[in-house]
Amino acid sequence: MTSTVTYYGCVPSAQTLLPAAGTFTDTGSLTLSAIAPAVLGGTNPQTFAVSISVPSICTLPSTISNLAFGTYTAFGSALTASTNFGMTCNQNLPIISLDVGTSGGVLATDSLYYTMAINTTNSGGSNPLNGQTGTGTAVTYYINGIMPAGQAGKCAAASCAAQSETRTLTVTY
Repeated sequence: MTSTVTYYGCVPSAQTLLPAAGTFTDTGSLTLSAIAPAVLGGTNPQTFAVSISVPSICTLPSTISNLAFGTYTAFGSALTASTNFGMTCNQNLPIISLDVGTSGGVLATDSLYYTMAINTTNSGGSNPLNGQTGTGTAVTYYINGIMPAGQAGKCAAASCAAQSETRTLTVTY
């Protein structure tokens, strides 16, 4: 008598961290037993290959809070602003770069220059992300902005309306 049975393996979805990307292999073993062992033919146990592929992935939130400088006074002091977001990447996945479009911009209506950088702290400064790798859990990153002091701008009214630009965050991994 011949009987075919299909076995399935399952990787739980509620794992607490994202595993390293790659293909993982193992060897499984299956032992058949019966009330009358003499009826079992062939080699017992049987071994078989197990393979799981984990794709490289980074996840971002669907929205990131605004980088809000507040009110800038012509020829006034520098302004700084910061916002943050969480990103989860596979363990040990090299994050080549995080880019917020260009390194800065000019608010078109008022001609006010600003720069932005991504950092692991909200204090600004250098961008230490080269060589950073994923941890498998969410990591908080900060987008820090600086609007230099002493800019005139070009607002025709005594009080200008708030200006905004939409920027794009690109993650390369």
